[in-house]
Amino acid sequence: MSSDEYPALQDAMEKLMLNDSALTKESESSPALWQGYRCGFLWLLHLDIVKERFFREFNMDVIMTSPQVTYKIEIYWDKQSEYSRFKTEVFEKQWKKYTYVYISNPEDLPEQEKYQSIEEPIAKIEIITPSEYVWNLMQLSQERRWVFVNQQFIDTSRVMLTYELPMNELIWDFYDEMKSLSSWYASLNYTFFKYKKDDLVKLDLLIAWERVSALSLICHNKQARYIGWKVVKKLKKVVPRALFSIAIQASVWWQVVARETLSAMRKDVTAKLYGWDISRKKKLLQKQKKGKKRMKQFWKVSLPSEAFVNLLKK
Repeated sequence: MSSDEYPALQDAMEKLMLNDSALTKESESSPALWQGYRCGFLWLLHLDIVKERFFREFNMDVIMTSPQVTYKIEIYWDKQSEYSRFKTEVFEKQWKKYTYVYISNPEDLPEQEKYQSIEEPIAKIEIITPSEYVWNLMQLSQERRWVFVNQQFIDTSRVMLTYELPMNELIWDFYDEMKSLSSWYASLNYTFFKYKKDDLVKLDLLIAWERVSALSLICHNKQARYIGWKVVKKLKKVVPRALFSIAIQASVWWQVVARETLSAMRKDVTAKLYGWDISRKKKLLQKQKKGKKRMKQFWKVSLPSEAFVNLLKK
């Protein structure tokens, strides 16, 4: 929660990895969250366990950001010097030079006029499931921008489904949904296949008109409004209420696509008054209104770490 706790986080992470071989990490720096780690987990249940161990064993409250994959950005040739700190790739095709930058943090995505296209990683997945759950899993994959490859019957009761699926759709709750729809009988195997160009945009979350960079994510343009509505509705339940109304918004390139308003907590300032002094009551209410307006300008809404984890679960 504080940048001063980074040495303690570093020590706790090393101790935790001694008896948890499934946890992987690499150093990460963010202009909003400062120093931290980009970690790999065995789906969301493992993430919950790691977070709980941080709290119980090391008395440390950590922030979990939304999961992201590495994207391939085609930038203009004259903008190459601005992204020298990233991994770059340059090649020529038909007397034309192409420059690609690899990013894994949505904060590093260039402005809209500085790049030409975004390519996302595609995974080739194989699902082995009992035949009675095939229709459920096909519906699940269809919701995640699937490309059907093959369907093979292993025996009379088991089927292997093969798809090409964007890695970004896979790393969220695909595994949990697959297990739920197949009564925990289905198994999943996936490998990286290729990079594919698509219409991707950056979705920002704003709380009280202030952008929360830890919640930013890259998604498909057609799904941006739907994902924005789901996120702001869930944020409305986890953001702590204040004495003034809080606007929770989702925006694509600073264009708002979804909004929810968290109502203010009501404090009855006229409760101590008695009698029929209506002018005194109006004066106190006007004073309260001015105070709330001033508070809204300078007050900063702080998100609890549970809000980040609750968003990741669905």
